[in-house]
Formats: sequence, C-alpha cells, structure tokens
Amino acid sequence: MPQKCTKVMPTWQKKIFLDEFSNIKSKKSNSGGGFNASFHESLKPVIFVGQCASLLPVSGTQGERVEDLQCSIKSFRMLYSCVICVALGVMCLLSLRKLINNRLAYEKLITLINYSLLFWACAHFIRLARKWPSTMNKWTEIERILPNCEQHCNRISTKKKLYILVIVVTILTIIEEALSIIAGITKAKSCIGIWDSVERYFKQSFPQIFSLIQYHEVTAVFAQIVQLYANFIWNFVDMFVMSISIGLSSVLRQFNTRLKIVEGKCMPVAFWAQQKKDYQLLCGLIEMMDRTMAHIIVQSFFSNLYYICVQLLNSLKVRTRSIHCKSMVPYCWNIKELNSSFQLTGTIVTYELVLMQFNESGTLDSPSSDPCE
Repeated sequence: MPQKCTKVMPTWQKKIFLDEFSNIKSKKSNSGGGFNASFHESLKPVIFVGQCASLLPVSGTQGERVEDLQCSIKSFRMLYSCVICVALGVMCLLSLRKLINNRLAYEKLITLINYSLLFWACAHFIRLARKWPSTMNKWTEIERILPNCEQHCNRISTKKKLYILVIVVTILTIIEEALSIIAGITKAKSCIGIWDSVERYFKQSFPQIFSLIQYHEVTAVFAQIVQLYANFIWNFVDMFVMSISIGLSSVLRQFNTRLKIVEGKCMPVAFWAQQKKDYQLLCGLIEMMDRTMAHIIVQSFFSNLYYICVQLLNSLKVRTRSIHCKSMVPYCWNIKELNSSFQLTGTIVTYELVLMQFNESGTLDSPSSDPCE
C-alpha cells in the first residue's frame, strides 16, 4: 500500500536526518542501564570467562579502549592456551590408541570424538585471537558511525543480556560437572574404602591413561583438571556464538527501529541515501563476522548435534536394559523366597525321579534272591 506523505518535517525527523538520534535520551538511558555501552565493553564478561578457560588469548579485553587489543605469540595468555590445547591433543591421541588396541566400541568412540572436537575448538580460538583486534576495531568503527537508539528497541541492554548469559551458563556448567563427578564416584562405590572408590572412579573415567601407565594420584588430578577445562570449553563455544548473535541482532534491531519510526513519513532523498549506506555497513559487518566465526559456528553445530545423538542413544539404551532387568526381579521378598522354595523343590523331585529310574532298571537286571532257596 502507498505510504501517506506529509510535506512538513517535524523537529524529531530533522534530528534523525542530521544524525542526532543518538543524542535523544530516554529515561532508560539516563538510569544507566548500559544502553550506551559499546559491544567491546559489553563483551567483557564473556571474554573473561573464555580466557579463564584458556580461550581467546588477547590482551586489553578488559580495558575501555578497543585500540588496546593485542594478540602476542610470546604472551602468557598464548602460552596458557597452547598448553591446554596440547593437553587436549594428548588426550585425543590416547583415546585413539585405546580405540586401536581394543575392539571398536561405542563408549571409546565417544571419548575420541569428544576430545577431537574440543581440540578443534581450542585451535580455532587461537586462530581467532589473531584476527580479534582488527575485528573489534572494525565493529567499533561501525558502531560510532551508526546512531545509537538501543534504548528505544530493547527492554534490556546488550550489556545486561551478556552478563545474564555468562552467569547462567557458568552456573549450569559447574552444576553439570559436579553431578558428573558425584555420579562417577557413586558408580565406583562397590569397592571397599573411600580411597579404593576414588581410584576406581579415576580408572573408569580415564581408561585411556591408566591402561597405559600405572595409577598415581598426581596423574589422576591432572587428568581431572584437563576434563574440567574440556567441559568449560565445550559450553563456552556455544556461549560465545550466542554472544556474537546477540550483538548483531541488537545492531540490526536498531536499524529496523529507525526505519519504523519514519514509516508513513515523507523523508528527504538524502535521508534514504544515508539509510542505504548504513545498511551496507551492517551487511559488511555481518559478512565479516561470518567469515571470522565460520569454523567456530560449524564446530558448535557438530558438537550440539553429536551431543543430542549421544544422549538419545543413551536414553534408549538405558531404557531397554532397565525393562529387561526389571522383568527378572521379583517385586517383593516373599515372592522371591517362594520362588526359591519352588526351585529347590523342583530340583529335589528331579533328583528323586532320576534315582527311581536307576533303581527300576537295576531291579530288572539283577537276579531274583529268594531267602527260601
């Protein structure tokens, strides 16, 4: 339908035309809700958690200026990332050796795929760290060109959304790891003594290590630490992809809001020319992030698909085994005792019948003995 045009341009439209939209303050922005924060500033908690897990070794991520971002090969962050990456690679090779030396088993294949995906993710984050300073500089440059009207299109700022995302994912990761350790120790409780249970837990959790070398407490602790890093890296990959998606969607939503405000209004040609330039900048930003994040997005997709398939298979496997076992277990002790009594009685009767058969055959074959003869 054709838009209804007005010949008089109101004052607020002139402000939009003069790129003064970012100076229009709302009550939300005055209350300090983080609506004026740049994406570099909003991403600080996400990068902090990732660097604690040895990912994205870039310095200056917690500073105010995006120009301070720097990736150095000789930095401690890079050394830290390389050490964890090598540790995951060693676990991957040990899992491969365990799989080759034994028959092909589903459980051993899971461990190999798990560590392979984690090693792939760690290597790609090191690769991403070299591009991160230029990527964030380009993003910040586009943010400075575009008017900021986030307070008009979002109830919660991007900064708060990322804080909430980091807190929720971190808490869930800690709970997941704690429950995994508790389940493993509970499974190993059949051994006598707490230290025997702990030793069995480590041997069950890391058979690729302790089938090659003798069990030692220090080796077990190091293996558990690597496993903790692996779980945090697994969850951080998804959190990082979600964070970038939240940032891009916020920028696009602001652009759509600016167009929606002038819907049905007669705007100058220069205004639409400026909106076209802004749209081209946004398309360039999305293409740049797509090229930068391509490998990590693919890795996240395969990890989630693999996890869903494994959990589905485990649920079907456990359910079938549970039904089979439950059908063989009596529902009360009285029935169990009665069943045992019937089995014992049946065994005795069987023995008596066999003895009677032998007795009859022996009586027929033996000569008659008459005491009167």
